[in-house]
Amino acid sequence: MRPFFFFMTKPAFCRKGLILLSCLSALLILTLAQVPRAFGAITYYEMTVHNNFGPGEFYGATPTDGQIWLLTDYAIEYWQSGTLKKLNPDSVQGNYDIVRLSDIDQGKIHILRPNNGTRFYAILSDSKPATTQPDVTTTMPYNYFEWVFFGSAPQTFDMSWIDRWDFLTRMEFSNLPADRAPYGLYGAKQGQSTAVASAAIAAYTTQPQFAWLGAEGGGFSKKLLFPGATNPIGWITRNQFTGIGFAKNIGSFTSALDRIIATTTASGTVWTAGYEGTGPNWTTAGFRVGYTEPLSDPATGTVNDATAWTAYVSFTKDGSGAYTMHVKDFTLYKFNAAGQGVQIWNAVTNAGGAVYEATEAQGVLDCIWISSWNNLATPWPAWVTNLGGNSANMMYAIYNAIFSGVIYKDEFVNNSPLPTTGVWTGYVPRIKGVDTYNFEILVEGAPVTGGLGGLLTGQDMITLQDDRRTAGDLVNPYYLELMRTQEVTPAYLYPSADMWAFKGTTGDPPQLGIQSGALGPGDFGDNATLDWYLGGGGGQTQHHLYVSSDTENKCGGKTPCHTTIQAAVDAATTGSSIFIAGGNYSETVTVKGSKALTFNGNWDQTFENQNGNTVLTRAPGVEQGSALTLQELHITP
Repeated sequence: MRPFFFFMTKPAFCRKGLILLSCLSALLILTLAQVPRAFGAITYYEMTVHNNFGPGEFYGATPTDGQIWLLTDYAIEYWQSGTLKKLNPDSVQGNYDIVRLSDIDQGKIHILRPNNGTRFYAILSDSKPATTQPDVTTTMPYNYFEWVFFGSAPQTFDMSWIDRWDFLTRMEFSNLPADRAPYGLYGAKQGQSTAVASAAIAAYTTQPQFAWLGAEGGGFSKKLLFPGATNPIGWITRNQFTGIGFAKNIGSFTSALDRIIATTTASGTVWTAGYEGTGPNWTTAGFRVGYTEPLSDPATGTVNDATAWTAYVSFTKDGSGAYTMHVKDFTLYKFNAAGQGVQIWNAVTNAGGAVYEATEAQGVLDCIWISSWNNLATPWPAWVTNLGGNSANMMYAIYNAIFSGVIYKDEFVNNSPLPTTGVWTGYVPRIKGVDTYNFEILVEGAPVTGGLGGLLTGQDMITLQDDRRTAGDLVNPYYLELMRTQEVTPAYLYPSADMWAFKGTTGDPPQLGIQSGALGPGDFGDNATLDWYLGGGGGQTQHHLYVSSDTENKCGGKTPCHTTIQAAVDAATTGSSIFIAGGNYSETVTVKGSKALTFNGNWDQTFENQNGNTVLTRAPGVEQGSALTLQELHITP
């Protein structure tokens, strides 16, 4: 059981370094009881819904419990003033009902099992919304999570925001199985601000290549309505958009394609027919992608027992500016007993060197944006149809390669050899003969003792995206700026905008990475408890401040830099995070003035690595009306 600390009505998260939170007001410590459950029985998972909006976080407004409505097609039960209530007792998928958060005692809900529901929405509104699913045209702010059940067993969970993002949320799973992380985290870390994250996205719209993000005109944003909120915006992904031609107007996307064309043309490595999965990553045939998912051969569709595939992908642009995608050296593999992929079909040796193509006019750009072939004009090219029912996996890979920028990572570009020590101990390449960094290794890794070797960390992903921003070919700022808010960020974008699914491994702090397939019953177990936090807990404005007693390094150039914690507290506004370098701090610190702050410690003197040791010799004081979250530090009075 893990304790949760509450100041007044707002929660503060307890993480690894949270030893003590001091407050002059009453402090309530709640523990989540572990309730026995068994798959196949009509039992439940317990979820507590928290109003976690910081002061003015939603564009100057602070939603109340009475303005938060929970819409779901799950069969649930809850208590209202001590009386048991039920919603959707028959658990019919698509039949939605609604309840207001203020009508639920302590925000506690039982998600009954078995269950046929799929989604749980949180909607912000003064009045009761309709009991129908909101969509991207809805002016009421909303967010949701999906959790699919097969009978009593939970499967996929995600906070995809695949349609539209209106405000920050966070889900925390506790009481997970012993072979998983102590707890699982999805979504925004505490102290983040919806208004600040949205403003960061909006700032891009002044640049011509991101004009498509602009309010409503390009179809990627929606003006929202909520009492007291100033110009709230819902950011639309269009990752489920249908039609042909919209992607050509996304300037940042076509800029990224132009960069690929230039890189391919300038490649110093001439493609040689039959390179297959063992060849270099960039050649005059384009960049190499692949994935360990079955596809059929594009020539006939009859070779259909493959377990992995690779190909080179490139683009050309004709005199009218129209793009064509080319796929060369398409190769299928089947794993042998050693787990290595052995070639069973290749476009050069088995199809006379066939090059497979799809054009802008056929809708290939729109298909890449939604990471699906569904937007192709009919009839589809025969080669796409021949790939079989799993054909979307090709689009997943191409989408991830372009949108993430992983194909520009040094190890990929330089075809760097894999290390033979450290995390790679016991590593066996999925594709026989591949002993260099490739697309699959970088975006997913391969099984090794203790985790996934090669898996990019969340910060790696942010760094890659920042590099693409600097290079001028960042595709979608939506992802970059939302990743900055996350407690744990994804290793890559898979599939489409479904970027928030994480799987934990044993350890404290938990090591979390992307899970490319659906989570299953073993990932949640029988005893999981859920805490859903609506809002990021930050204020309308949010700042990062730095504290170090090392006057020579001056916080490694980070600003604003303070030599005492109290000086940073006095300068901070509500929602700010104060990063504290390692060292012993004996000062008396008090948070006052109705501020909600986060202390984040254990940083080195450059604030580049969190490997220091921050010790406070006095517990901070928190005056009534203020709140403090402590992360990664120790209090030793």
